[in-house]
Amino acid sequence: MNALRLSAFALCAFLVGNTFAQGQAYVKLGGGYGFPLASEHLGTNGRQELTTSLDPNLGEVPRLITESENIHGSYGAGILINGSFGYMFTDQLGVEAMISYFIGRRYDVTNSGLSKRLDNVLYDSRITLSTQGSGFFFAPMVKVAASSGKVQPYLMIGPVFGLLHFDRSQQVVTYDAGFTSTEYAAVEYRGGLAKGARGIAGAEMTITSSLRVFAEAIITGMNYYPAKAEVTRWEANGTNFLGTLTTRERVVKFVSKVTTDSDLPIESESSPSRQSRFSLPLSSIAANVGLKWTFGH
Repeated sequence: MNALRLSAFALCAFLVGNTFAQGQAYVKLGGGYGFPLASEHLGTNGRQELTTSLDPNLGEVPRLITESENIHGSYGAGILINGSFGYMFTDQLGVEAMISYFIGRRYDVTNSGLSKRLDNVLYDSRITLSTQGSGFFFAPMVKVAASSGKVQPYLMIGPVFGLLHFDRSQQVVTYDAGFTSTEYAAVEYRGGLAKGARGIAGAEMTITSSLRVFAEAIITGMNYYPAKAEVTRWEANGTNFLGTLTTRERVVKFVSKVTTDSDLPIESESSPSRQSRFSLPLSSIAANVGLKWTFGH
């Protein structure tokens, strides 16, 4: 029995080794830009203006203007820099592992208010909320290619994982009764492993026996649930107030469920606060181009 198992193991090792010996390894370097695949609501721009004008017959006439505009998109839109290592077991079947560095597009949501009497500005405020993400994606995929030729189309599919962080800042500029004040706060969202799926449709064209150029459409479906948020900057009129915040005011942990109970002791100011977790949309479709170097058979 032991001899039979040894023979079977030797046969499997021979077949696997023979497959790899006749296969082909390769590396790829590329870059591209992603666009929102399914735009989601990210915020609303708003404007309100209360002004007055002088009418010869009616005197001072008030006028109120309000505007609102929804902002849609995906934080997965932005620049991608990709590197891959792959192995083709046959001309039509292989695997590829892609690592991407992601620099997301920044989205700004602005709300403003103005109160003006004739030519005199009484009150003017502007609040701008900016959000942008960056980080790394890792995608192990199965690759299926058409018959080999000078131009070879292929498809790839597999899971994708992300190690990301997001920066969100809020800037407030207010003019009131002749005085201008400013406030700036920045928060970093990080932690947690983003998970999703990635599919790629591409084609490569042979330049030399070992060098090819490729073009791909990368479709990524993913949401990111940050595990933690921390205030990294808080300034008012040029003065840094970050040191005045307690840990509870400065750090938030996101959890699936938050329960409060008046019978329990009040949580310490030296511990992070807790809030219900939320998601940031990352779905995108990206155009990716680059070069591929092949090795082996």
